[in-house]
Amino acid sequence: MLVLRLREAESATPGSPGSQAPGSQALRSADLVDWYLAQREDAMHSEDDYAAEERLAKTVLNYLISVEGCVIAQRAAADFAEESDQPSDHPADQPSPSARGPVLMLHPNFAIDN
Repeated sequence: MLVLRLREAESATPGSPGSQAPGSQALRSADLVDWYLAQREDAMHSEDDYAAEERLAKTVLNYLISVEGCVIAQRAAADFAEESDQPSDHPADQPSPSARGPVLMLHPNFAIDN
């Protein structure tokens, strides 16, 4: 489910595959987990269910990145600029992009079997 969402986001992104142009539809890890939780919302009946589903989604995502290698986690250029001494242009009430986790993309050699 997570891989299919990444594929969908990449196909909606203008430009060449894997390019992360400004304004593209790149997904960050927290955004992908939030999307998954929204899809599973009907099956969750308590906060414990929510926490378990969130933990499961993060574990599966880490497995896809670390073990399988079919998902690539990359830091965006904005994350590097944020670490420098430049003042931040993000509003205080919104988390910075780097707080949402790395930008995710599918490995170019990964094929989804139908």
